[in-house]
Order: sequence, then structure tokens, then C-alpha cells
Amino acid sequence: MDTQTLPYVLPLFVTALATMVLSVSAWRRPASGTVPFALFLAAISIWSCGYALELLSLGLTAKTWWAKFQYVGITALPVLWLIFVLQYTQRTHWLSLWNLFLLALVPGCTLILVWTNEIHGLIWETINLTPTGLLVAFAPNYGLWFWVHTAYSYLLFGLGFVFLVQFLIRSPRLYRSQVGALLIGAFLPWTGNVLYVFGLNPLPGLDLTPFGFALSGLSITWGLFRLRLLDIVPLAYDSVIESMGDGIIILDGQRRIVNINPTALELLDYKIDEVIGQSVYHVLDLSLVHIAIADDKQQTVEITRNQTMSVLDVRRSTIAHSHGVELGVVIVLRDITEQSHTEVALRQAKESAESASRAKGIFLANMSHELRTPLTAIIGYGELLSRDTHITESPIMTNDLHAIQIAGRHLLGLINNVLDLSKIEAGHVELYEELINIPALIDDVVMTVRPLIENNHSTFEIHNRDELGVIRADITKLRQILFNLLSNAAKFTEYGTVSLMIERSLGDDEEWVSFQIADTGVGIPTEQMDQLFEEFIQGDDQIAQKYGGTGLGLTISHRFCQLMGGTITSTSAEGAGSVFTVCLPAKLTNSKVEDTPPHIVTNIL
Repeated sequence: MDTQTLPYVLPLFVTALATMVLSVSAWRRPASGTVPFALFLAAISIWSCGYALELLSLGLTAKTWWAKFQYVGITALPVLWLIFVLQYTQRTHWLSLWNLFLLALVPGCTLILVWTNEIHGLIWETINLTPTGLLVAFAPNYGLWFWVHTAYSYLLFGLGFVFLVQFLIRSPRLYRSQVGALLIGAFLPWTGNVLYVFGLNPLPGLDLTPFGFALSGLSITWGLFRLRLLDIVPLAYDSVIESMGDGIIILDGQRRIVNINPTALELLDYKIDEVIGQSVYHVLDLSLVHIAIADDKQQTVEITRNQTMSVLDVRRSTIAHSHGVELGVVIVLRDITEQSHTEVALRQAKESAESASRAKGIFLANMSHELRTPLTAIIGYGELLSRDTHITESPIMTNDLHAIQIAGRHLLGLINNVLDLSKIEAGHVELYEELINIPALIDDVVMTVRPLIENNHSTFEIHNRDELGVIRADITKLRQILFNLLSNAAKFTEYGTVSLMIERSLGDDEEWVSFQIADTGVGIPTEQMDQLFEEFIQGDDQIAQKYGGTGLGLTISHRFCQLMGGTITSTSAEGAGSVFTVCLPAKLTNSKVEDTPPHIVTNIL
């Protein structure tokens, strides 16, 4: 071992050790591009270590062997450098398996020719030892393939430089520092190699390339640990991101803004130089900062810029390595100010409509009261006049009075329905529960609708009339429900059958009573079933003109069923009749029908 070379070899060993440590550190970083970069640093370590051992060796054979060993790193460096640059600048589509094979073809041939140089001399035609000061330098005469290898290596390094410079020009400020560190780290040893290969070295025989790596190690270390070179892969400002209507903000692991598109800059009223590389704590509103550091995936926030408030829909996504390690955060901003204003306007319109509906209900209730009083008087006077024998002797007068009474009762029924509906909508309907004798109530309702059934030449059937006994419910509302459904069935059924079936059942620990009204009448078209219980729905015009009605009976029955905790359902087929089923909580008592006081059922007549 030549101890006089220690001043030269110590920096080389330090460089070899430092670059190997940096290689391990880069390898452990969870980001794309770390593998070629880590191998690039490892190749530098091999070259530096091999050259140090070459300088320490005394004989030609030993120096030649270590010179060959260095080519393991020398041939790999240009290829690894270009692969890393392509990944770093987002040109990974060039890295197909075929292209990688072509890239490695010349270095692979070079490495084989180095270790077989004694056969052909294509790398070193002759090998000599030249004393240079304290050193005995390895001084070969280069063969043809050496220049092929050198030209190829310079080409790959040059391409990498061009790509980095292009990226430097169009990158945000934070990326420019990273790219600058890479350019310095590669330029110094490349310059030393040019001086050595072309005989321009101020220290003849001494290869300055590994010493250049010692200086570049400082630049690379600064890039890795100060600029977080491999913490997050740069995302190119491609046309898709820049033209997006949504704002895009990309943060690194330290919540610094590393990328932002023009839409986000416009929404936040910033210039790109004011935000790139800055912490979100310094430039973003507190609401956006909270999203950046929290786990919330979506929020709606309000921000104020230039005295103008904007409403933003903010979505947060994590950029993670395949192993689940977080690399950064993507924040997507969408301006929903106009949509928010529209929603506010719709909400206000809804509230106004509800207020108007309540006012309408109050108006209808008041008008119904005002109309019902004189109308009742008209009907009453008509009944009194119909009892006058002088008037009844005139057929014309009798018919006129009968028409007045029919029209008056029809109008009174309409007013009562409107009044009931307005009370329901205004929330003024109260339930009055009492004991109800079901058979008596059924007889009461059937007696009222039987004439209409018989006038249409239909028959009436009732099933299970006496099985229910006494229940507790609101008798007025139950009577009106049954009357509405039975009168509808009677009105729309001619020469057919109207039936009523009463059943009791147990469900969910509660007893229920059901009233099923079926008819064989005209039925209901399928397209009208969905709006059956809406206000003023009467089917088509021909049916409405023929059968009349207000279109409120089913609506009121439906609302009353809901108020009493029950349901009303229907099935129908046009031309085949209809079936309406009312289900109510029974609250059945143990009282016998015959023991029920008679006053609990009030006749409707």
C-alpha cells in the first residue's frame, strides 16, 4: 500500500461512504424515482471506492484490476442518471422495457469488453504507469470502444441535463431549487471527467471525476434533506391540470404548497410566487388550513377576498405510497357561490310558499265559515218551503225546491271538505278518542250510503260485522273515512257489487283493525294511482263530468288515517273495480257490544 497517496484517497473513501449512506436514505423514501436515484448514488460510491483502491495499489496488475472494478459504477451511471431524470420530469412513458434494454446495451457491452480487454484492447490499447508527484498513476492509451462508451455516456448525461433545464424553466420556485441541486451535483464530476479524458487536467494522470463527486455530494445532501428532493414526486403543469375548472392545490408532507393551478390562484386571489413553497398556515384561510391538516374528506367553506365572499366546496385526498405512507395532500376547490345563492333563494321561496299555504288555509277556513252560515239558512228555508202544502201542490215549485236542496247540500259538502282540508294543513285538527261500537257505526254509515247503492242497481255485502265489538278511536273521523270510501264505491259502481270486510290482526305487539271496501265499478287507470290521494284529483274529464265530486274525499280520508296513526292503501284496475283498505291501531277493549252505552255512537243523520 502506498501511504503517500492518503491525502488523495481519504476524500475518495469519504465520498464513497457518504454516497452509500445517501443511497440507503434515498432507497427508503416512499416516492417514485427513488430506485434509480439510489442506484445512481451507489454507482458513484463504487467508482469512488474503486479509484481510491486503485491509487493505493502499487503494481500494474492490482491497479488494472481496480480500474476494471470501477467500470461497474462508471457504465451504470449514465443510464441510471437518465432513468431518474425521466421519472423526475414525468416522462415515464419513455421507460418501456425495450427502451431500457436499448439504454443498457452499450454499457453492458462496455463492461464485458473491460473485463476481456487483454484479448482485444478495445478499451485500453496499452497500459502504463506514470509517476505524477506523489502518485503513480494508471495511464492507458484508449482504444476505439472507449471513445464509443465516452460519447454514449456524454450523450445520456447531456439528455438528462436538457430535460432538467426544460423542467427548471417551467417549474414553480420550489422545484427550481431541487433541479438546481441536481444540476450542480451532476455538473461538477462531469466537468472533471472531461478534463481528465481529454488531457486538460492540471494534475496529469489524476482522474478528477471521483473528486467532483465529493463536491456534488454536498449538493445532493442539501437537495435530499433541505429541499426534500424525494418527499413528493413533482407533478407537471400539463394542459389538463391547468385547464381544469376546479382549483387544485397540492401539498407535501409538511403541508407546503408545491403545486397550484390557475383556477385555485384565481379563487384565492394569489400569484403563484406568493404561495409556492409556502406553508398553508401562512397563506390559506383558517377553514382551508383545517381541511389540509384534518381528516375531513369534504366541507363547504366561506372565504372572503377583496371584500367579496365566495362559497367553496372543498374536497381533500391523500397522496400515499403503495405501502400506505402519506406523501402529501391534494385539495380540490369548486366555486359553488352561485349554487349556494340559488339554494338560499329556493329555501326562501319554499318558506314563502309554506307561509302562503298557511295563509291560504286560514283564508279558506274563514271563507268556509262565512259561506256555510248563509248556505245552511238557504237549505233550511228550502226544507221549510217544501213542507208548505200550497207550494207542494205545484209540481214546478216542488222540482225547483228539490233542485235548490240538492245543490245546497252539494255545495255545503264541498265547503265542509275544504274546511276540513284547511284545518288539516293548518295543523288545527285534534283527535277526540272515545269508545266506538263498530257494528252500530257500520249500520249508521251503511244506512246513509245504501240508497245510492240501490239507485245504481248494485248490491251491498258486509263481512265480519259483529267480530270487532268496541274500539277506541275518533268516531267522527272514522265515520267520515268510511262514508267517503263507501259513497265513492257506490257512485262509481252500476249493476255491480259493493262490499265491506272488517278484520282484526296483531302486528308489532299492537292490535290493528282493517276496513276493506271493494267494488266492481269502473276502476282507476294505472297512470292515476300515484296521485290518487292528492287534492282535487278526479280522474279524466269524462268521469268527472259524469260522476261529479270535489276530488277532496280521498285526500281528507288519507290525512285522517295518518292523524290516527294508520294507513290507507288501494289497488285497482281500469274496468275491474277498486279495493281500498284502511288500517288503524285498534286499541280494542274488553267491553261487550251489548254493554256499550248507546250514546257513544252518534247517528250521522
